[in-house]
Formats: sequence, C-alpha cells, structure tokens
Amino acid sequence: MRISILGMDYRSAIFAGCLSHRGHRVIGIDTGSYRADWLDCFGECSPEPGLEVLLEHGRQTGLLSRTTDLLTAVRETELTFMDGAAEDGGEQDATNMERLYRRIGEALRAKEGMHRLLVRSNRSRERILATLLPILEKSSGKRLGQGFQLEVSADYLSACSATLQARDQET
Repeated sequence: MRISILGMDYRSAIFAGCLSHRGHRVIGIDTGSYRADWLDCFGECSPEPGLEVLLEHGRQTGLLSRTTDLLTAVRETELTFMDGAAEDGGEQDATNMERLYRRIGEALRAKEGMHRLLVRSNRSRERILATLLPILEKSSGKRLGQGFQLEVSADYLSACSATLQARDQET
C-alpha cells in the first residue's frame, strides 16, 4: 500500500519506519521545511533502539522518503495519516489546522480516484467531522464517500490495522 504521513514527529517516524519495514511505500510529509531533514538525521538523534536501522532500511529500499510537497504526496498515495493533536492548541493552532485541511482538500481535488484520510485525534469522531468535513468537501469539490473516505481514531495502530485489513478484504 502507498501511504503518506503528514507531520514527521517522533511518533510518526517510528510509524513510518515500521510501515516501510512491512513493505509499504511511505512518504513522510512535513509542510515546514525546517523539519524536512529531520527524517534523515532522526535515527542518529533518537535513543529509540532499532529506529535508525528501520529508517535506513526504508530509505535504502526506496520504501521510505520525505517531502514538503503535500499535493504530490497525496496524489501518489492511497492513504494519508494525519495527527490532529494540535487542534487543542488554541486559536493560532486552530487557524493553522484549518489552513492545512484546505490544503489537503486542494490535494484531493487534483487526485483521481478514492483516497483515505485517517485522522488521529482524542476528539470525538462527530467533532472532527463537524470541523474537518465541511472544509475538505468545499476545498476538494468532492463529497465524503465520493472521492475520499475519512476515518478518525485515537491511535494510529488500531486505525492502521483496521484500514489494512479492510484493504486486504477488498482485494
């Protein structure tokens, strides 16, 4: 499966390394160029045992890469993971999240076919849908279930497992 992960923080790097190790093509997206090199140095910067090996293996096999180009990453993948944790960071973070949601919608507009978006958040699914869905639909020109799917989970691991199982059942 081709997967993009929006925001390359510590948790996302571990997640990306594990997914690429299992044979998935993973593109780490960071919209702030100051972090784009972070994935390259992370193994050396991390005390996490084995992470450097996972990330290096992913890079060497071509299964793990990074970009700052959200549009291309969404277009080239089937599934995008996004951490919605910054939503509770005040008005500035809320404005940034809305801007990011619009950019994701614009990327979906340029993409043919179905795309899955999985948001990790401690907020309820209903609250995420009330916030995110109108922005995505307006900026993408598409409707939920017609061009994109949206899932909300409190953690990536259970959401990823469910998504990959559903994909296996489709094929």
